[in-house]
Amino acid sequence: MRGAVLMIAALLPFHGVLAQERLGQPIMPVTVPPTDGIAANCLGGVVTGLKPGGDGFLAVRAGPGTNHRMLDRLHSGNDVRICDRRGDWLGIVYGKGYCNDVDRASERARSYAGPCRSGWVHGRWIEVAEAG
Repeated sequence: MRGAVLMIAALLPFHGVLAQERLGQPIMPVTVPPTDGIAANCLGGVVTGLKPGGDGFLAVRAGPGTNHRMLDRLHSGNDVRICDRRGDWLGIVYGKGYCNDVDRASERARSYAGPCRSGWVHGRWIEVAEAG
């Protein structure tokens, strides 16, 4: 009996890998475009248009598509920075406060790796903030 328990325990990590593959793809980083440090390279946006009677949140995903796993939930009124786009999907940076580290000068596009969170949301639920 003890041998059977050890065999099952040894198979669990493998089973977890198979389950993860079925649930979605690996994380696709959000790419921040280059900037000279003067003009913003990511647009401001806000989560809007969620149905009051719906689930009440916008899923942040690991990549652009519903086949990617959910990383987080945003709600109406949450601010985001839009840095990347793949079709209808937006690569965003978000978090508490203003995520100004996306605007640092960089001559090349780079994967976001700052202190804020990042992920992908469907663009239908994001309104671009007015420049002002």
